[in-house]
Amino acid sequence: MPALLLLFLPLLAQGQEFDINGLQAIQNFDVKKVTTKPEGKPDTLEYKVHFHYDGQPISPWHNIPYSAGVKNGEELLHFVCEIPKGTTAKFEINKENTNNPIIQDTKKGKLRYYKYMPEKGSLVNYGAIAQTWEDPLDIHRDTGVGGDNDPIDVVQFNAEPCKVGEVQVVRPLGVFALIDGGETDWKVVVVKADSPDTDAWKDISDMPQDKVEEVKEWFRKYKTAEGKGLNRFGLDEKIMGKEYAKRVCDETHEAWTKLVFGDGLVDLNVAEATLAWMERLRLSEEELQWVQVLAEGWASPLDGFMTEKQLLQSLHYEHILVGDEFVPMPVPIVKACSAADKKRIEGKDAIALEAPDRSVVAIMTKPEVYEHRKEERAGRTFGITHAGHPYIKLIMDSGDFLVGGKIEVLKRIKHDDGMDQFRLTPTELRKKFSDLNADAVFVFQLRNPVHNGHALLMQDTAEKLKAKGFKRPVLWLSPLGGWTKDDDVPLDTRMAQHHAIIKNGVFGDTPVVLAIFPSPMIYGGPREVQWHAYARVNGGATHYIVGRDPAGMKHPAKDEDIYHMWHGSTMLELNPGLSGIQLLPFTFASYDKKAGKMAFFDPARKGDFESISGSKMRKMAKEGTSPPPGFMDPEGWQILAAYYQKQAAAR
Repeated sequence: MPALLLLFLPLLAQGQEFDINGLQAIQNFDVKKVTTKPEGKPDTLEYKVHFHYDGQPISPWHNIPYSAGVKNGEELLHFVCEIPKGTTAKFEINKENTNNPIIQDTKKGKLRYYKYMPEKGSLVNYGAIAQTWEDPLDIHRDTGVGGDNDPIDVVQFNAEPCKVGEVQVVRPLGVFALIDGGETDWKVVVVKADSPDTDAWKDISDMPQDKVEEVKEWFRKYKTAEGKGLNRFGLDEKIMGKEYAKRVCDETHEAWTKLVFGDGLVDLNVAEATLAWMERLRLSEEELQWVQVLAEGWASPLDGFMTEKQLLQSLHYEHILVGDEFVPMPVPIVKACSAADKKRIEGKDAIALEAPDRSVVAIMTKPEVYEHRKEERAGRTFGITHAGHPYIKLIMDSGDFLVGGKIEVLKRIKHDDGMDQFRLTPTELRKKFSDLNADAVFVFQLRNPVHNGHALLMQDTAEKLKAKGFKRPVLWLSPLGGWTKDDDVPLDTRMAQHHAIIKNGVFGDTPVVLAIFPSPMIYGGPREVQWHAYARVNGGATHYIVGRDPAGMKHPAKDEDIYHMWHGSTMLELNPGLSGIQLLPFTFASYDKKAGKMAFFDPARKGDFESISGSKMRKMAKEGTSPPPGFMDPEGWQILAAYYQKQAAAR
């Protein structure tokens, strides 16, 4: 019998009870172990198709996982066939009956069949994606209406008919929005992941457009055979591509998660009560930030805290092995625990991960506990083991064991600090860039305030991209939002400064997207800059600006930098896994005393330039001394000066 995670949750949604009694998350799911068992005779009201996994009854809606893993960098999904190609009986997953069997839909007590073009029947294999739900109360931003209260529908385009209840691993390629009865009824276009006939179809544009339009028109007209009018479509009748389709699927999976586990204090407490039997493991603030990084897809395809093998791969190869591919993962993403924790959680099928405030934020399945070799981790990651390094101190102060395993986050992590609207996920960022019609996204990673030298570099970069033929370059200003060392400027001050300079137009006419990157800062030099670049690729960046000594700091015991100033950019150039992003040079800007503004340094007249270092800038801010005109936007400077003066007064 498979290892099962048992949850018993009462659920009432939209005025009707959905059955999720015996809700079970199947560990190490194998689609080949799913079987179906019919009950009753076909074409009768008693006919049902029940689902089993390894001989145990399951729900096709709740127990079959949403994700089927990652292949070639693409997340695959689980599709449950309800109506095979060429048939007319309107089968569907029943939301109310125990374990949600497939039954035939009825109207006024009579079985329903497609009446439109019955000689052909359904033009596609039709069904649903497991663990999704179209929330009627969630008014979609692009369609203007809520969901249809069902799992999200699928149109599978492979030639071979499925069987009722067949479960397949599929690739989403597109989606269109049927507007039915004032509700959004998404139709996700998919193909089998292992079909050589459709392997060349990477996006909706690769598919035979006449076939796609034929299916769309069938959905427009099929109710006319019942004496009804034509259906209409949202999204200006467009069939959207793969990226948009995956975002819609992810949103309906998130809605399903909220439906099951609750969204809000009261419902979450109910969910936590059902998880009371689980052993719990507390997350530090820094580890909670890694959970957010994992949940939102910044580290994709990594789907949990690293196991021992993954950590070794990260430490020694700066990559992890996913299937047959090495994926860049230069920074260890791990969870520490104590010897006492080890005794409690070792051998468990699942454990609950608690935030520092004791709320359950995630479930880790099949936790693997292993030795935390702290000096080896520090030495491999940073090249030093000195505990004066702030992140190494975190490592040395943490538990003597690590626990790794896949995590499932119960709901979106929020900080309630007035900045959550700027914590966009990679999926949301890609949508934002698409809405801006960006043909190039150049990202500037930063953990410090922005002066006019930075702004000059951004303007110059935009002009160079336009000179290369890009029509709509967009700047992604990406401040690091996770843990930083104590003497760094805090995020709220930096964000206030960034808002001011954007408002005051320091970047010229280049569109700017300000979005927080939730990762902790580890001060890992060349390793960390590779992590920063890789995560931004997942967020939609096409170009990355890298400067001198990125993610570096002074050696805690010597008056010198830990890392060579150009090794960060060199490692980005050499990393074969980052070939999808173009590096942009960081041209050094300094204060031109003759021109009275920041300008690119000219060695031929170096006497005209003044370097205003970070320490000098902090000293001026604390003392209330203004920098020379043109060094920083005046409003931005006042925000920074107010912070340092308040800090000095507190001492």
